[in-house]
Amino acid sequence: MASGGVRMSPEQPPRWLELTLLRLLPERDRQTVSGDLLEEFEEQVQLRGSRLGAIIWYIRQILSFVPAWLGLKSKLRLFLLSVCSFTALSGLWLGAMGFRLKHPGYVEGEVISGIIVSQALLTIAALWLRRMSILLDLSAIGCLALFWLASKALKGIIHGSNLEGYILLIALALVVQAISTLAMLIAERNHPKLGI
Repeated sequence: MASGGVRMSPEQPPRWLELTLLRLLPERDRQTVSGDLLEEFEEQVQLRGSRLGAIIWYIRQILSFVPAWLGLKSKLRLFLLSVCSFTALSGLWLGAMGFRLKHPGYVEGEVISGIIVSQALLTIAALWLRRMSILLDLSAIGCLALFWLASKALKGIIHGSNLEGYILLIALALVVQAISTLAMLIAERNHPKLGI
């Protein structure tokens, strides 16, 4: 506290993140939820010892409100199941083609196909068996692999001599799957009573 009882300027998240949060919240909850998160943000800066860590925490909180804001919890869940089904089938197809053609480096392709299929099935299991928190945690960790695979594929397309449309489509589907998975899992973790 400064002299005269006036509080020193607290740590605050970037303004654009605050505005994003306010847009996602129902009008009746804007003041209380945003106020609570601002207080918690200040605590997170002190707890984590860095503003960046607190900003990442704040972004997680914002993502947790996305499904409710969309008003499509069950549709978003169905969308994620559809995307996971697509990526699982794509991974199986890539694996089968790689095994059949056996181009140089096909073993790496088989591993990549296995990761794609495994992550899709893990995410589907996490959505169906929400009470098993270990599945939720593993699915969230697996999103890092999806981002890595998608970035590797996109980098190969950009620097490659030919554009392979199916690889681009699968890479984009992996990004959509990872983002949707994280949003759903964060919402499930932060708002388990929403029935996502």
